[in-house]
Amino acid sequence: DTEPLRLAQIAISENSFQRELNLIELSRAYHLLHEAENNTAALQRTAIALNLPGTPAFMEKLRPLVQLPEAIQQAILSETVPLPMALELAEMGTEVGKRLAELFTALNPSLNKQREMLGLAKEIAAREDLSVWDVFQAPPVQAVLSNGELDRNQKIFRLRRHLKHRRFPTLSRAEDRFQETVKTLKLGPGVQLNPPPFFEGSDYRLSLRFSRLSELKAGKETIDRILQSPEIRHFIT
Repeated sequence: DTEPLRLAQIAISENSFQRELNLIELSRAYHLLHEAENNTAALQRTAIALNLPGTPAFMEKLRPLVQLPEAIQQAILSETVPLPMALELAEMGTEVGKRLAELFTALNPSLNKQREMLGLAKEIAAREDLSVWDVFQAPPVQAVLSNGELDRNQKIFRLRRHLKHRRFPTLSRAEDRFQETVKTLKLGPGVQLNPPPFFEGSDYRLSLRFSRLSELKAGKETIDRILQSPEIRHFIT
């Protein structure tokens, strides 16, 4: 005969006063409280009394997590998919969100790289009338993911490069041409010349590494050769 709110309080307090709850447990707790009490002010007071964070915005953000697919919940708990990305994956439908959570868990890229890859995939999908998962199912992507000779960081790098090239084919071709031009100059191991990523900007980066004056002199000669190259002038005006 005990009222639902009291039952929820008992269930939550058995854990909340013993240790810090993880995000999924917090979500479960907020969900239980919301089922029993839908008044925001009362919920906030109850949450604080139960040793839970009581900010309404925080509670509303976390409450839906318990209803996410198991794969996304596990990705949150393992901290391979940060909360902002998990919420974004949840909006993409159960199956797609689950598969992307599994992919990001396997690769474990940073939040910024996850956002970058998902954003590029969404733009490609919208332009080519595909689903986001279709983009990740493309043969070049699967070839990277299934390549046992690549480590995790190499797979992330190649996957990001493929998505950028597919999203921005013209700029990607220009970057490839630039790199081919640089190769013909045979700069040597101590000199690197890089364009702005995808030519988004006007700042090029030239680095010179040396440990002896003779290497510095050779580097100066290499820089002079770069300055005299008509091919490089085509890119840098």
